[in-house]
Amino acid sequence: MKRTWFPDIEQLVRLAATVSHGRKRNAAEAVAYVLELYREAEDALQRAIIEEGVVPEYVAAYSLDMTFKRMAAGERLDEWKKTVPKPESFPATLEDFSRLIVKAKTPADCAKRLRDFLGNVFSLYPFPGTGESLAMTTPEDSAIMQIQKIKDADKDGGFFTESKWLVIAGRYSDWWKQQRSSKSRESASKRKRSPASKRKRRS
Repeated sequence: MKRTWFPDIEQLVRLAATVSHGRKRNAAEAVAYVLELYREAEDALQRAIIEEGVVPEYVAAYSLDMTFKRMAAGERLDEWKKTVPKPESFPATLEDFSRLIVKAKTPADCAKRLRDFLGNVFSLYPFPGTGESLAMTTPEDSAIMQIQKIKDADKDGGFFTESKWLVIAGRYSDWWKQQRSSKSRESASKRKRSPASKRKRRS
């Protein structure tokens, strides 16, 4: 069974220290014990997904925060601090993000872009678990679930802390530039293949 996610070194050290507290375990035994706990947790998660047919809500809530933490690693944070538009205050809401970052012409276009973007994000940074369990939910389903989590957090004042805003807005801006570039190349390719274009070249 192929596994797609493991604890990072910092998490592993912290968990190993926790399970060793008050017990006679050396470092190697503690790490082995933590990894065994992860395997058991993954098995339990897969059983829950099979029974419920989707990624359970309690996993989605955890995954949302963990995914954005993993996204932040290695990103161009210093550059984004200078270039990414910011709201007047934090925490910010999905409405703020849509207005300042997405800037779509219509609400429907905005919603589609967010679904496509988050679907792409969660295909790159999947839920903790196995490849088999991830295949049971689609990127669009994952995106819809995450958007609802953001809206729920907005009811308590706002989902986007300054750090979350920086990472997600920066990543969205890069993603949207790639989308526009791809669309431009496709349009240019279609024009080259069109009959009118061929006749023009002949003349």
